[in-house]
Amino acid sequence: MTTPLAVLPLSLRLALRELRAGFRGFYIFLVCLFLGVATIASIGNLSGSLVAGLAQRGQEILGGDMDVRLVHRQLVAAEQSYLAAQGELSHVATMRVMAQNLDTGQNLLVEAKAIDEIYPLAGTLDLQGDAERAALFTPSYAAFIEQSLLDQLDVALGDEIKLGDIKVKLVALIAREPDRLAGGFALGPRLMVSHATLTASGLNQPGAVISHHYRLKLAQGDATRLDQVRTALDNEFPLAGWRLRDRRDASPAVRRTVERVGLFLTLVGLTALAVGGIGVGNAISAYLTQKRKTLAIYKALGARQALVGRIYLNQIVLLAIIAIGAGLLFAVVALQAAQPYLQAILDIPLTIRPHLPSLGAATLFGLATAVGFTLAPLGVAAQLNPAALFRGAVEDTYPPLSAVYRFAILACLGIIIGLSFAISERADITLYFILALASSYVLLRITAWSVGQLARRMGQGGRFGWRLAWRNMTRPGAVVQSVILSVGLAVTLIATLAQIEGNFSAQLQRDFPDRAPSFFAIDIQPSQRTDFVAYVTSQSAFRDYDMVPMLRGSVLALNGVPVANITPSPDIAWFLRGDRGLTYAATPPADEHISAGEWWPADYVGPPLVSMDQRIASGLGLELGDRIKVNVLGRALEAEITNFRRVDYGSGQIAFALIFSPSPLQAAPHTMLATISMAPEAEQDFSRALTSQFSNITLVRVKDAIETVAQLLAQFANAIWLLSVVTILASVFVLAGALASSRQGRLKDAAILLALGARRAAILRVFITEYAILSALAAVIAGGLSTVASWAILTFTMRASFALLPWHIFASLGGAFLLTLALSGAVIWLQLYRSPVQLLRSE
Repeated sequence: MTTPLAVLPLSLRLALRELRAGFRGFYIFLVCLFLGVATIASIGNLSGSLVAGLAQRGQEILGGDMDVRLVHRQLVAAEQSYLAAQGELSHVATMRVMAQNLDTGQNLLVEAKAIDEIYPLAGTLDLQGDAERAALFTPSYAAFIEQSLLDQLDVALGDEIKLGDIKVKLVALIAREPDRLAGGFALGPRLMVSHATLTASGLNQPGAVISHHYRLKLAQGDATRLDQVRTALDNEFPLAGWRLRDRRDASPAVRRTVERVGLFLTLVGLTALAVGGIGVGNAISAYLTQKRKTLAIYKALGARQALVGRIYLNQIVLLAIIAIGAGLLFAVVALQAAQPYLQAILDIPLTIRPHLPSLGAATLFGLATAVGFTLAPLGVAAQLNPAALFRGAVEDTYPPLSAVYRFAILACLGIIIGLSFAISERADITLYFILALASSYVLLRITAWSVGQLARRMGQGGRFGWRLAWRNMTRPGAVVQSVILSVGLAVTLIATLAQIEGNFSAQLQRDFPDRAPSFFAIDIQPSQRTDFVAYVTSQSAFRDYDMVPMLRGSVLALNGVPVANITPSPDIAWFLRGDRGLTYAATPPADEHISAGEWWPADYVGPPLVSMDQRIASGLGLELGDRIKVNVLGRALEAEITNFRRVDYGSGQIAFALIFSPSPLQAAPHTMLATISMAPEAEQDFSRALTSQFSNITLVRVKDAIETVAQLLAQFANAIWLLSVVTILASVFVLAGALASSRQGRLKDAAILLALGARRAAILRVFITEYAILSALAAVIAGGLSTVASWAILTFTMRASFALLPWHIFASLGGAFLLTLALSGAVIWLQLYRSPVQLLRSE
């Protein structure tokens, strides 16, 4: 009778028959692969779901099918008529202003938003309280606010606060603002008013930093119509100076953040998978060692190398499919279970669904890792001769892998590298990661080889226990390479993350406040400049101030080439997106170094000239004498680059990428931007007094901004450390696999020593000494690698300063060292607990 298995190829039938005995010997393999795949799939699925959610709810997030954004000015009649003819048009204005408690004088920076009666065009504005949305458009001045405004300003619904020149009554809480994400990074709580209220406040003055958003809802909003309207607007009003967005990419800043954070976390997951790959290789080596008699029988019966290789490769692939399937299932189910918590933390539209591209990538990563790390031990086992296998001999040297195995290993490596680039938005970061991981792997392999050479020398003399520990490292099947690679890679990742986080925290909490001013003052009218300076400098707690003109403009072209046709380096792409702050000056900034070229004369009057940030110019391939065209208030201004400056945006001082010669910008409507340094104990009183004196001026307290950024970094750091736990777990299982692979040899040695009268504690010390030496050497190498990696990431990728943090390194290395000793000691002690007779019989 023919069984269903009979139709399968011989290699697959034999593989399935061997698997009938269960998964014994494959547990480490399954766990390591599961951890890596589950991590990558979870991150990819979450990131993909977030991006898909942004795309699916694009109209609601944007507030319409298209958003036309202008800074400083509103639409002129011709522009507004043209847009209104395309569909339904709504006007929203946003700006940062100061709100004041009328009783205590306490000030709070808020994100003011003026809306019209048809807002929102998409989605719903949900309120808490007795008031209806119509209350905003009555003759009396009213506002909708977020709960955090009540908490921070110590007011309640029904109270009045001061907004510019008027008093505004707080009538309702905002439960849900549909287009909140379209506004970007918020420094304060939302305060929503009508356009009439904002105008009456006196805050909307010429040159004030106010963004006007005109949301357009098309009668027919398909992709073709969106493209037609965008093209028509660009052709009809080429110098309008607006920024166009449509619902297909409603919140590009959020999308880019999600994708980049997802990329970084995925790279952390890949490190865990690489560490797990070592465990995969160890597990397969141990399994094939147990199967040496079966291998010998296959070969004695005439099986060729190819058949033997296919039998066990089929087993690996089948088991890999099980582990990968479990990892994918965990990623989907766990994220769906955690969706309410993630929604609350991220405050982003989130519907977790299986994201097929991410799950497919995780599957390929898992298969390539499983097969790639399996082929080397499998290729060696397939080439051993039957006589040696029957004797149970273990050779010190093995024949080189055949060309087929080498090619297959390279193919798996190519798949992993190709996938890493495919999922990456930043090819440069991915390249650095691959180079760093490969360099670390090679260096740790060299370290393992060097330890073997050193062990041969150290094992020749000294005390018996010390000598035996070193000689254990030279025995066939020694775990030197496994321990150093697994511990070294895991500790390198953890120490690198610790140093990066430590540098950012130190800069935010210690270094940055020392250099930063107390306040940034924005929307200072030129006519207020003299009175403002006189008032600030008359304060007893005054230390220093700086003031410069402030305008907004967007880059149109470089040397006549439109920015749409320019592909900048990723780290300076922000410069060409949207509008930028810019200024003019007769003399160079005192705290910035001119790296090339000459500054214009102080009394220069002539064609526009511009000074540019050296790093941005290099990223765009610009040289002295090149030309840059900028749109300022609807006017195209083309200027010649006459010098480059080294600009430190992390100094906390005023810094501009572009500084123009005074003519003709000094005649354009603009405001002044100032930094003010005060004694810390006087900051609160000064803020209240200044806002009372100049109601239109907005003060941004630097300390509050730093705390907001620090909270965001802390959330990001928590996510990274959570993933680092996965890497540690992978390292632990790799170490456990290494212990299992050398178990038989150690049991035999221990049995002989016990039979000769050695105490278990003495034998344990020998084995612990061995692992202490290996983990200490791996930790030292990892400390050096992590220092180089964190320096390179901070300096070249994040453009931040680097400081060596020994405590972070020692803590990471010490933790890994103790964990390695604890795990190895526990496993070895359990093995030694058996009697010598039992140990010898197990042989």
